[in-house]
Amino acid sequence: EHCVMTDPAVPSTVTEKISFKTGCAGETCIAELNLKAAWVDLSSPYIIGSTRTASLQYDVINTGENAFLPQLNVTLPSLITLAKLPSHCKLTNLNDGLNLLCDLNNGLALKTYALTKMVLVLDMSRLEGKSFSINAEVFSTSEETNKEDNALETTVELQEFSEIEVVGKSSVSEVNLQRQSGKINVTYQIQVMNNGPSSLRDLTFALKVPLVYHKPSSADVLKIVSFNDIHINGYYNYKNLDFTWTQNNVILIPNPVEYSTQPPEVDNLYKASMDFGLLSGQSHSDPSSDDSA
Repeated sequence: EHCVMTDPAVPSTVTEKISFKTGCAGETCIAELNLKAAWVDLSSPYIIGSTRTASLQYDVINTGENAFLPQLNVTLPSLITLAKLPSHCKLTNLNDGLNLLCDLNNGLALKTYALTKMVLVLDMSRLEGKSFSINAEVFSTSEETNKEDNALETTVELQEFSEIEVVGKSSVSEVNLQRQSGKINVTYQIQVMNNGPSSLRDLTFALKVPLVYHKPSSADVLKIVSFNDIHINGYYNYKNLDFTWTQNNVILIPNPVEYSTQPPEVDNLYKASMDFGLLSGQSHSDPSSDDSA
């Protein structure tokens, strides 16, 4: 059997030094990247629900030597997502948000005094709370003279604002207490509409129903509504709403069969016109009665 082996007296390796033309003064390029951010179509404080998307622009300028493989790393909070994923970017899900890593300048070196831009189109439809922050950092494979201006945090204060509209309609336009005798059925429908832009949270609606009528210039008191004859039907998103009657801060129970002090869970009232039929009540009016409630 014959085996091949090297002669230990003869060199078996070759070392060659290859020089790259980097355009820098030394073997290692020293860049000076600077990162700035500005909203294209948003101002702080931002009204939640006022827009579906918002655009954040990052500007990166290099005032040093060539910056090879420049990249931008952006961390988004959990309530903000990307409406559109930019090219040359990789998205990673985090426990508390998203991480976006983007190659700048199409992967080419960013030369001295060169400027590159990156615009992020963000989905703002899930925002809530008082504020949010976006962190970003720019870097390259070159050395850096000052890393303090390579990272920044963009914070936006949040506010909620909604235009609430209440519309009421009665089945009877008017009742003449002097001429009316006996009972009359009156149906009164109320609609509460949120015209936006923000959603309503923990909405409470209070309605005062007069039971008696005090006749002007006299001591006469006329009973106009019988409390036990009032029927209520309130709903939102196909869910019945709970209600409580009170008089002088005392809870009243009309014709009690079953009563619960725990109101049902109701979703937030989102921006949608004519979607909230709060109260549809029917009462019996008896202007001829003199009893007070």
